[in-house]
Amino acid sequence: MESSNARIILKEVWGYDDFLPNQEIIINSLLEKNDTIALLPTGGGKSLCYQIPGLCLNGLTIVISPLISLITDQVNDLNKIGLSAISLAGDHDQKSWDSILDNAINGEYHFIYISPERAISQKFLRRLKYLPISIVAIDEAHCASQWGHDFRPSYAKLGIFKKVLPEIPMIALTASATPDTLSDIKTILSLENANIFKSSFYRSNISANIFRVGSKEKVLKKLIEPGRGKQIIYCRTRSQTTLWVNKLKDIGISSLPYHGGLQADIRSQNYSEWSAGNSGCMIATTAFGMGVDEPDVRQVFHVEIPNSIESYYQEIGRAGRDGEKASSYLLIESKNIKAYEKRSSENEISWSDLREVYHKIASIGQIAVGDGHNERQSINLLEISQKLKQSQKKVDSAIKTLVREGVFFLHDNYRSKPEVKLNFSGSILVEKLGNIKSYGNIAYSLSRNMPESNNKWAQFSLKSLSHWSNTSLAETVKGLNTLSESGILDWIEMDSKMVLEWLHPRESEGHLSIPMSKIENQNSSKRNKIKSFLNLVSSQNCIFSDILLYFGEEIDDFRCNNCSTCTHGDPSSERNIQKSIFILIGEKALSVQDISRSLGMPNDIIDKALISGVERNLWLSSDKGEYYLL
Repeated sequence: MESSNARIILKEVWGYDDFLPNQEIIINSLLEKNDTIALLPTGGGKSLCYQIPGLCLNGLTIVISPLISLITDQVNDLNKIGLSAISLAGDHDQKSWDSILDNAINGEYHFIYISPERAISQKFLRRLKYLPISIVAIDEAHCASQWGHDFRPSYAKLGIFKKVLPEIPMIALTASATPDTLSDIKTILSLENANIFKSSFYRSNISANIFRVGSKEKVLKKLIEPGRGKQIIYCRTRSQTTLWVNKLKDIGISSLPYHGGLQADIRSQNYSEWSAGNSGCMIATTAFGMGVDEPDVRQVFHVEIPNSIESYYQEIGRAGRDGEKASSYLLIESKNIKAYEKRSSENEISWSDLREVYHKIASIGQIAVGDGHNERQSINLLEISQKLKQSQKKVDSAIKTLVREGVFFLHDNYRSKPEVKLNFSGSILVEKLGNIKSYGNIAYSLSRNMPESNNKWAQFSLKSLSHWSNTSLAETVKGLNTLSESGILDWIEMDSKMVLEWLHPRESEGHLSIPMSKIENQNSSKRNKIKSFLNLVSSQNCIFSDILLYFGEEIDDFRCNNCSTCTHGDPSSERNIQKSIFILIGEKALSVQDISRSLGMPNDIIDKALISGVERNLWLSSDKGEYYLL
């Protein structure tokens, strides 16, 4: 674009008359070629902070983003308004990859979006110096920090961009960074001298409510307003989304599920129906998160306790993006806190857990020490958990940690088609097949019809291969297995639920390259986040004041006058006393006297709050006069 006027571009391209708070000063920082860190709340307009200066500087903006779905949405949105954007995330063969980068060198794109894993690959870094880059933007920058709630090891390597492109301004953006996380972002991304801009994390149009309830269904029926914009209900697991769709149906509320286990076309259809307003409620896991930019979400509900204040803040921030009034509700039944603490403890993965799972995977796959680099291995969680006598959830968490730490690459719900790799070609293939009495026609058919499969993984169709080799489908599968056993080829069936790719050779027995201290620090950080959230739940302060303090925001006697604490009166109100009692008796049954001593309040006030709590179905009393959770 020829215009260097950010306000003109804002109006002509996006149709907005004015910037949101801090957007213009962030844009000016980049236009002055300064490295920049932007902490903006969810819905604060982070994307425009690099998109507009990218257009002003009339070059190529590289955007590094963690989610392919988010990248796809942003690329589509830019293309719809006439801007040239393309994604280098997802699957690209070498020819497509080279073509895109050649076009970029020739100035055909305004924006290239890429995943952090691809961004740090040598084949991308080799081309950097030839690209007409004006800005490098790192979105969701908290992923670089082990103190962040979504740490990604690939993000920790993105500091190389500052070293390779020292003169190019970089911007790191996040909606959720504590002071420790911000310090990490500066160091890890080599942005020690960056201008830092922080908007308040306070969202004045969102009412934050935390309620103890006897029945979530009954409360949801009272609170959900289907005729008033859209609603999101966040669950913890995929199975719970289905459960809650059925629960809402039973109380007369229509809804749709959304989670990573649904087929892509069903997810897309459900999102389209919800976005169009045909279904007021979306029941979702946190997979329904980043990239959701619907302006008229009026209510966000959590029916399970989130993993951290960062996650909670980002998820309630999906509401009220249009600036109009919106509400969020965290509904807690008496059993939830104990279950949350127990689940958090059980899901904690120690260094020894990782080592045990790592070597069991190698043993099952018959990967010898020093071998395995670039091997792909089908994984059966049930088999591994049974052999280790561990829960599937714990094994799954360990595998995801090993993936996150760069030990494996995970192909989850892997392919709609099987994949094959011929290990030999030409005369060597003929020689090897000379020792095989049958099924040579299958190998020759692959070599002739799919030359790209020679020494490389390639998708193929069983039906087509059956036709090429004049073999039945059953015999084709049998032949592929025989050729695989003979070492002629490797192949992966289409129904593999999870496939791991070994990124390094297998380590010797008992060893694991991940430092033990790193895993211990990560576990400590997770425990602190859990403790911080439980403190938020039990606090007698304004909910938003505690959130702001958590993010290191300077406040002085702040009260939002809009959250459940503020609207229920002062800290000594009965509801707030019941909050404290709820936490106290979560650990063990206590008498009126015990609770009075702990809270420093008179017996009669505590007694009244306890009796009211029994009536509200918050807890029960025993024959000994002790109160305990249901």
